[in-house]
Amino acid sequence: MGDAPRALEDENLAEKLEKHDALAMILSALITIVPVALLFLLIVVGIGYFFMVR
Repeated sequence: MGDAPRALEDENLAEKLEKHDALAMILSALITIVPVALLFLLIVVGIGYFFMVR
């Protein structure tokens, strides 16, 4: 809003990132997404186990 630069419209975003920022963003995304994906997989396997054993 106002005069604040927007990241999606900034063509020089790659120049503003530091050397290891991409690695940090990838690692933080994995730390966020992997536990949720494992929980979802555990729920799906648990439902399958429930129907197969019971």
